[in-house]
Amino acid sequence: MTEVVNGLSRRSLLGAAAVLPALSRAQAVDAVDGAVHWAGKNLPASTPDIIRAAAKEGKLNLTLYNLGGGEDALRGTIDSFRKRYPFLTVDFNRQDTTQLVSRFNAEVNARRGISDYVNLPSNILTTNGFIKQGAVAKFVTSQDAAYPAGSKNSGYWYAWRSEKASTVYRIGALTPEEVKLVRSYQGLGDPRFKNRLGTTAGNNSVCSTAAFMLMYGPNPQLWTGLARNKPFIVKSSSQALVSSILAGECDIGVLCGSSSPLIAAKSGAPIAFGSTSPSTTLYTPGAISALAPHPNAAKLWQDWFTSVEGQRLWVSLTGNQSVRTGLGQTGWPEKQPWFFDDHNSRPFDWEAFSKRQKDVMARFAHDIQGT
Repeated sequence: MTEVVNGLSRRSLLGAAAVLPALSRAQAVDAVDGAVHWAGKNLPASTPDIIRAAAKEGKLNLTLYNLGGGEDALRGTIDSFRKRYPFLTVDFNRQDTTQLVSRFNAEVNARRGISDYVNLPSNILTTNGFIKQGAVAKFVTSQDAAYPAGSKNSGYWYAWRSEKASTVYRIGALTPEEVKLVRSYQGLGDPRFKNRLGTTAGNNSVCSTAAFMLMYGPNPQLWTGLARNKPFIVKSSSQALVSSILAGECDIGVLCGSSSPLIAAKSGAPIAFGSTSPSTTLYTPGAISALAPHPNAAKLWQDWFTSVEGQRLWVSLTGNQSVRTGLGQTGWPEKQPWFFDDHNSRPFDWEAFSKRQKDVMARFAHDIQGT
Protein backbone atom coordinates (compact mmCIF):
# COMPACT_ATOMS: atom_id res chain seq x y z
CA MET A 1 0.00 0.00 0.00
CA THR A 2 1.30 3.47 -0.91
CA GLU A 3 1.58 5.83 2.07
CA VAL A 4 0.04 9.31 1.56
CA VAL A 5 1.70 12.34 3.18
CA ASN A 6 -0.11 15.70 3.04
CA GLY A 7 -2.04 14.62 -0.06
CA LEU A 8 1.05 13.41 -1.93
CA SER A 9 2.05 9.79 -2.11
CA ARG A 10 5.43 9.07 -0.56
CA ARG A 11 6.38 7.66 -3.97
CA SER A 12 5.72 11.09 -5.57
CA LEU A 13 7.75 12.87 -2.92
CA LEU A 14 10.63 10.49 -3.42
CA GLY A 15 10.50 11.22 -7.15
CA ALA A 16 10.95 14.91 -6.37
CA ALA A 17 13.87 14.09 -4.11
CA ALA A 18 15.57 12.13 -6.88
CA VAL A 19 16.34 15.31 -8.85
CA LEU A 20 18.15 16.76 -5.86
CA PRO A 21 20.59 14.18 -4.50
CA ALA A 22 21.49 16.44 -1.55
CA LEU A 23 18.13 15.54 0.02
CA SER A 24 17.59 12.11 1.48
CA ARG A 25 14.22 10.48 1.03
CA ALA A 26 13.13 11.31 4.54
CA GLN A 27 14.38 14.89 4.15
CA ALA A 28 12.28 15.32 1.00
CA VAL A 29 9.12 14.44 2.90
CA ASP A 30 10.09 16.72 5.80
CA ALA A 31 10.97 19.56 3.39
CA VAL A 32 7.49 19.55 1.88
CA ASP A 33 5.90 19.46 5.34
CA GLY A 34 8.06 22.37 6.45
CA ALA A 35 7.31 24.39 3.31
CA VAL A 36 3.56 23.90 3.71
CA HIS A 37 3.76 25.02 7.33
CA TRP A 38 5.91 28.09 6.61
CA ALA A 39 3.92 29.26 3.57
CA GLY A 40 0.64 28.84 5.45
CA LYS A 41 1.85 31.45 7.94
CA ASN A 42 3.66 33.78 5.55
CA LEU A 43 2.54 33.37 1.92
CA PRO A 44 -1.02 32.02 1.78
CA ALA A 45 -1.19 32.18 -2.03
CA SER A 46 1.43 29.41 -2.02
CA THR A 47 -1.15 26.83 -1.07
CA PRO A 48 -0.41 23.27 0.07
CA ASP A 49 -1.64 22.00 -3.31
CA ILE A 50 0.80 24.27 -5.17
CA ILE A 51 3.69 23.25 -2.92
CA ARG A 52 2.95 19.55 -3.33
CA ALA A 53 2.64 19.92 -7.10
CA ALA A 54 5.94 21.84 -7.19
CA ALA A 55 7.57 19.01 -5.23
CA LYS A 56 6.49 16.60 -7.97
CA GLU A 57 7.96 18.97 -10.62
CA GLY A 58 11.21 19.25 -8.70
CA LYS A 59 12.71 21.99 -10.86
CA LEU A 60 12.51 25.68 -11.81
CA ASN A 61 13.94 27.44 -14.89
CA LEU A 62 14.48 31.23 -14.75
CA THR A 63 15.09 33.36 -17.87
CA LEU A 64 16.26 36.79 -16.77
CA TYR A 65 17.89 40.02 -17.88
CA ASN A 66 21.40 41.01 -16.86
CA LEU A 67 20.03 42.99 -13.92
CA GLY A 68 21.99 44.84 -11.25
CA GLY A 69 24.05 42.81 -8.81
CA GLY A 70 25.40 40.27 -11.25
CA GLU A 71 25.35 36.52 -11.07
CA ASP A 72 26.45 36.33 -7.44
CA ALA A 73 23.40 38.31 -6.33
CA LEU A 74 21.11 36.03 -8.28
CA ARG A 75 22.76 32.91 -6.87
CA GLY A 76 22.41 34.32 -3.36
CA THR A 77 18.73 34.99 -3.96
CA ILE A 78 18.17 31.48 -5.31
CA ASP A 79 19.99 29.96 -2.33
CA SER A 80 17.64 31.75 0.07
CA PHE A 81 14.59 30.67 -1.95
CA ARG A 82 15.76 27.06 -1.76
CA LYS A 83 16.03 27.28 2.01
CA ARG A 84 12.24 27.60 1.94
CA TYR A 85 11.79 25.04 -0.85
CA PRO A 86 14.83 22.73 -0.75
CA PHE A 87 13.11 20.10 -2.88
CA LEU A 88 13.51 22.33 -5.96
CA THR A 89 16.56 22.65 -8.17
CA VAL A 90 16.85 26.05 -9.88
CA ASP A 91 18.52 26.73 -13.23
CA PHE A 92 18.85 30.20 -14.75
CA ASN A 93 20.22 32.07 -17.73
CA ARG A 94 20.85 35.80 -18.04
CA GLN A 95 20.58 37.64 -21.35
CA ASP A 96 20.28 41.12 -22.76
CA THR A 97 16.85 42.45 -23.71
CA THR A 98 16.97 41.56 -27.40
CA GLN A 99 18.20 38.02 -26.77
CA LEU A 100 15.64 37.36 -24.07
CA VAL A 101 12.67 38.64 -26.08
CA SER A 102 13.80 36.57 -29.09
CA ARG A 103 14.11 33.48 -26.93
CA PHE A 104 10.70 33.90 -25.33
CA ASN A 105 9.09 34.67 -28.70
CA ALA A 106 10.54 31.45 -30.06
CA GLU A 107 9.04 29.49 -27.17
CA VAL A 108 5.65 31.13 -27.65
CA ASN A 109 5.62 30.60 -31.42
CA ALA A 110 6.67 26.97 -31.10
CA ARG A 111 4.21 26.41 -28.23
CA ARG A 112 7.07 24.71 -26.42
CA GLY A 113 7.95 26.13 -23.05
CA ILE A 114 11.47 26.06 -21.66
CA SER A 115 11.28 29.04 -19.34
CA ASP A 116 9.13 28.76 -16.21
CA TYR A 117 9.58 32.34 -15.10
CA VAL A 118 10.78 35.18 -17.30
CA ASN A 119 11.62 38.89 -17.24
CA LEU A 120 9.43 40.68 -19.77
CA PRO A 121 10.25 43.94 -21.62
CA SER A 122 10.03 47.27 -19.82
CA ASN A 123 8.22 48.41 -22.97
CA ILE A 124 4.80 47.63 -21.52
CA LEU A 125 3.17 47.53 -24.96
CA THR A 126 5.36 44.54 -25.83
CA THR A 127 4.67 42.93 -22.48
CA ASN A 128 0.92 43.48 -22.90
CA GLY A 129 1.24 41.84 -26.31
CA PHE A 130 2.56 38.69 -24.65
CA ILE A 131 -0.37 38.76 -22.23
CA LYS A 132 -2.88 39.15 -25.09
CA GLN A 133 -1.31 36.16 -26.84
CA GLY A 134 -1.94 34.08 -23.73
CA ALA A 135 1.81 33.65 -23.17
CA VAL A 136 1.67 34.74 -19.52
CA ALA A 137 0.02 32.71 -16.76
CA LYS A 138 -2.12 34.43 -14.15
CA PHE A 139 -1.21 34.11 -10.49
CA VAL A 140 -2.08 36.68 -7.81
CA THR A 141 0.70 36.81 -5.23
CA SER A 142 0.14 36.81 -1.48
CA GLN A 143 1.23 40.44 -1.19
CA ASP A 144 -0.24 41.83 -4.39
CA ALA A 145 -1.54 44.91 -2.54
CA ALA A 146 2.02 45.96 -1.60
CA TYR A 147 2.81 46.70 -5.26
CA PRO A 148 1.48 50.11 -6.31
CA ALA A 149 -0.24 50.84 -9.61
CA GLY A 150 2.23 50.97 -12.47
CA SER A 151 4.58 48.45 -10.87
CA LYS A 152 2.31 45.50 -11.65
CA ASN A 153 -0.39 44.11 -13.86
CA SER A 154 -2.12 42.41 -10.98
CA GLY A 155 -1.81 38.66 -11.26
CA TYR A 156 0.25 38.77 -14.48
CA TRP A 157 3.49 40.57 -13.73
CA TYR A 158 5.24 42.29 -10.85
CA ALA A 159 8.22 44.63 -11.20
CA TRP A 160 11.71 43.49 -10.32
CA ARG A 161 12.80 47.11 -10.22
CA SER A 162 11.97 50.60 -11.35
CA GLU A 163 14.36 52.44 -13.60
CA LYS A 164 14.84 56.04 -14.69
CA ALA A 165 17.23 57.29 -17.32
CA SER A 166 20.47 58.05 -15.48
CA THR A 167 23.00 60.81 -15.90
CA VAL A 168 26.47 59.50 -15.04
CA TYR A 169 29.66 61.48 -14.54
CA ARG A 170 33.24 60.75 -13.59
CA ILE A 171 34.03 62.02 -10.13
CA GLY A 172 36.51 64.90 -10.37
CA ALA A 173 35.62 65.77 -13.96
CA LEU A 174 32.96 68.35 -13.01
CA THR A 175 33.14 71.53 -10.95
CA PRO A 176 30.77 71.85 -7.96
CA GLU A 177 28.56 74.14 -10.04
CA GLU A 178 28.45 71.64 -12.91
CA VAL A 179 27.50 68.88 -10.49
CA LYS A 180 24.40 70.92 -9.64
CA LEU A 181 23.64 71.66 -13.30
CA VAL A 182 23.49 67.98 -14.37
CA ARG A 183 20.57 67.39 -12.04
CA SER A 184 18.23 68.96 -14.60
CA TYR A 185 18.00 68.72 -18.39
CA GLN A 186 17.83 72.48 -18.49
CA GLY A 187 21.24 72.49 -16.81
CA LEU A 188 22.60 69.89 -19.25
CA GLY A 189 21.75 72.35 -22.03
CA ASP A 190 24.36 74.77 -20.68
CA PRO A 191 27.01 75.51 -23.36
CA ARG A 192 29.82 74.47 -21.01
CA PHE A 193 28.85 70.83 -21.61
CA LYS A 194 29.28 70.98 -25.37
CA ASN A 195 31.40 68.09 -26.68
CA ARG A 196 31.66 66.57 -23.20
CA LEU A 197 28.64 64.27 -23.40
CA GLY A 198 28.04 60.67 -24.38
CA THR A 199 24.80 58.74 -24.62
CA THR A 200 23.37 55.31 -25.26
CA ALA A 201 21.82 54.48 -28.63
CA GLY A 202 18.29 55.51 -29.51
CA ASN A 203 17.04 51.94 -29.79
CA ASN A 204 17.68 51.38 -26.09
CA SER A 205 14.31 51.52 -24.27
CA VAL A 206 15.57 53.74 -21.44
CA CYS A 207 17.15 56.13 -23.93
CA SER A 208 14.23 56.24 -26.38
CA THR A 209 11.54 56.79 -23.73
CA ALA A 210 13.53 59.57 -22.06
CA ALA A 211 14.16 61.18 -25.46
CA PHE A 212 10.44 61.01 -26.24
CA MET A 213 9.61 62.74 -22.98
CA LEU A 214 12.10 65.52 -23.73
CA MET A 215 11.08 65.92 -27.38
CA TYR A 216 7.31 65.91 -26.90
CA GLY A 217 6.86 66.89 -23.27
CA PRO A 218 5.69 70.29 -22.03
CA ASN A 219 9.13 71.83 -22.64
CA PRO A 220 10.62 70.57 -25.94
CA GLN A 221 13.44 73.10 -25.57
CA LEU A 222 15.01 70.63 -23.15
CA TRP A 223 15.73 68.28 -26.05
CA THR A 224 16.92 71.15 -28.22
CA GLY A 225 19.42 72.22 -25.56
CA LEU A 226 20.72 68.69 -25.03
CA ALA A 227 21.09 68.07 -28.77
CA ARG A 228 22.84 71.42 -29.22
CA ASN A 229 25.58 70.24 -26.87
CA LYS A 230 26.24 67.35 -29.28
CA PRO A 231 26.69 64.11 -27.32
CA PHE A 232 29.56 62.95 -29.52
CA ILE A 233 29.87 59.40 -28.21
CA VAL A 234 26.92 57.05 -28.84
CA LYS A 235 27.29 53.61 -27.30
CA SER A 236 25.14 50.56 -27.94
CA SER A 237 24.76 49.77 -24.25
CA SER A 238 24.84 51.44 -20.86
CA GLN A 239 27.79 49.27 -19.87
CA ALA A 240 29.79 50.55 -22.86
CA LEU A 241 28.87 54.14 -22.02
CA VAL A 242 30.05 53.74 -18.42
CA SER A 243 33.33 52.30 -19.71
CA SER A 244 33.78 55.35 -21.96
CA ILE A 245 33.27 57.69 -19.02
CA LEU A 246 35.79 55.80 -16.91
CA ALA A 247 38.28 55.84 -19.80
CA GLY A 248 38.00 59.64 -20.04
CA GLU A 249 36.46 59.62 -23.53
CA CYS A 250 33.64 61.81 -22.23
CA ASP A 251 32.90 63.41 -18.87
CA ILE A 252 29.16 62.79 -18.68
CA GLY A 253 26.81 60.08 -19.94
CA VAL A 254 23.14 60.87 -20.46
CA LEU A 255 20.06 58.71 -21.11
CA CYS A 256 21.85 55.75 -19.54
CA GLY A 257 20.32 52.71 -17.87
CA SER A 258 20.75 52.49 -14.11
CA SER A 259 22.14 48.96 -13.64
CA SER A 260 25.56 49.51 -15.23
CA PRO A 261 26.52 52.63 -13.26
CA LEU A 262 25.17 51.00 -10.09
CA ILE A 263 27.35 47.92 -10.56
CA ALA A 264 30.40 50.03 -11.42
CA ALA A 265 29.99 52.51 -8.55
CA LYS A 266 29.28 49.77 -6.03
CA SER A 267 32.49 48.03 -7.06
CA GLY A 268 34.47 51.21 -6.38
CA ALA A 269 34.63 52.91 -9.78
CA PRO A 270 34.96 56.73 -9.48
CA ILE A 271 31.57 57.64 -10.94
CA ALA A 272 28.39 59.22 -9.62
CA PHE A 273 24.91 59.09 -11.09
CA GLY A 274 21.26 59.91 -10.57
CA SER A 275 18.03 60.71 -12.38
CA THR A 276 18.00 64.10 -14.07
CA SER A 277 14.76 66.08 -13.93
CA PRO A 278 12.27 65.75 -15.55
CA SER A 279 12.23 61.96 -15.58
CA THR A 280 9.86 59.11 -16.19
CA THR A 281 9.80 55.69 -14.54
CA LEU A 282 10.04 52.35 -16.32
CA TYR A 283 9.49 48.95 -14.74
CA THR A 284 11.09 45.56 -15.37
CA PRO A 285 8.34 42.92 -15.18
CA GLY A 286 8.69 39.34 -14.06
CA ALA A 287 6.02 36.77 -14.91
CA ILE A 288 5.18 33.08 -15.15
CA SER A 289 5.15 31.60 -18.62
CA ALA A 290 1.84 30.05 -19.68
CA LEU A 291 3.98 27.33 -21.27
CA ALA A 292 6.02 26.72 -18.12
CA PRO A 293 7.08 23.08 -17.78
CA HIS A 294 7.15 23.62 -13.99
CA PRO A 295 4.27 26.07 -13.38
CA ASN A 296 3.83 25.38 -9.68
CA ALA A 297 7.50 25.88 -8.92
CA ALA A 298 7.23 29.19 -10.82
CA LYS A 299 4.31 30.24 -8.61
CA LEU A 300 6.38 29.58 -5.50
CA TRP A 301 9.19 31.71 -6.92
CA GLN A 302 6.88 34.57 -7.91
CA ASP A 303 5.22 34.57 -4.50
CA TRP A 304 8.45 34.40 -2.52
CA PHE A 305 10.41 36.88 -4.63
CA THR A 306 7.71 39.56 -4.29
CA SER A 307 7.49 39.04 -0.51
CA VAL A 308 9.15 41.18 2.13
CA GLU A 309 11.75 38.46 2.67
CA GLY A 310 12.55 38.11 -1.03
CA GLN A 311 12.66 41.83 -1.73
CA ARG A 312 14.76 42.74 1.29
CA LEU A 313 17.29 40.15 0.23
CA TRP A 314 17.29 41.36 -3.39
CA VAL A 315 17.81 44.98 -2.31
CA SER A 316 20.67 44.05 0.01
CA LEU A 317 22.42 41.89 -2.61
CA THR A 318 21.99 44.15 -5.65
CA GLY A 319 21.64 47.68 -4.27
CA ASN A 320 18.47 48.17 -6.32
CA GLN A 321 15.53 50.00 -4.76
CA SER A 322 12.42 47.83 -4.47
CA VAL A 323 9.15 49.15 -5.87
CA ARG A 324 7.01 47.38 -3.26
CA THR A 325 5.87 49.17 -0.13
CA GLY A 326 6.48 48.21 3.48
CA LEU A 327 10.16 47.22 3.26
CA GLY A 328 11.66 49.99 5.35
CA GLN A 329 14.82 49.61 3.26
CA THR A 330 16.49 51.80 0.66
CA GLY A 331 18.79 50.88 -2.19
CA TRP A 332 22.55 51.39 -2.14
CA PRO A 333 22.67 54.51 -4.38
CA GLU A 334 20.20 56.39 -2.20
CA LYS A 335 22.70 56.16 0.66
CA GLN A 336 25.55 57.79 -1.29
CA PRO A 337 26.29 61.51 -0.83
CA TRP A 338 26.57 62.10 -4.57
CA PHE A 339 23.26 60.47 -5.56
CA PHE A 340 20.47 62.66 -6.95
CA ASP A 341 16.89 61.74 -7.78
CA ASP A 342 13.96 63.34 -9.53
CA HIS A 343 11.24 62.81 -6.95
CA ASN A 344 8.60 64.23 -9.33
CA SER A 345 8.95 61.45 -11.89
CA ARG A 346 5.90 61.20 -14.13
CA PRO A 347 4.11 58.06 -15.41
CA PHE A 348 5.00 57.09 -18.95
CA ASP A 349 2.40 57.16 -21.73
CA TRP A 350 3.14 54.03 -23.75
CA GLU A 351 0.28 54.59 -26.17
CA ALA A 352 1.52 58.06 -27.10
CA PHE A 353 5.06 56.74 -27.39
CA SER A 354 3.99 53.95 -29.75
CA LYS A 355 2.45 56.48 -32.13
CA ARG A 356 5.65 58.53 -32.30
CA GLN A 357 8.35 55.94 -31.76
CA LYS A 358 9.57 56.12 -35.37
CA ASP A 359 9.71 59.92 -35.13
CA VAL A 360 11.74 59.66 -31.92
CA MET A 361 14.24 57.32 -33.56
CA ALA A 362 14.54 59.54 -36.63
CA ARG A 363 15.02 62.71 -34.58
CA PHE A 364 17.57 61.02 -32.34
CA ALA A 365 19.56 59.83 -35.36
CA HIS A 366 19.42 63.29 -36.97
CA ASP A 367 20.05 65.45 -33.90
CA ILE A 368 22.61 63.29 -32.11
CA GLN A 369 24.24 61.13 -34.78
CA GLY A 370 23.87 63.52 -37.72
CA THR A 371 22.26 60.91 -39.96
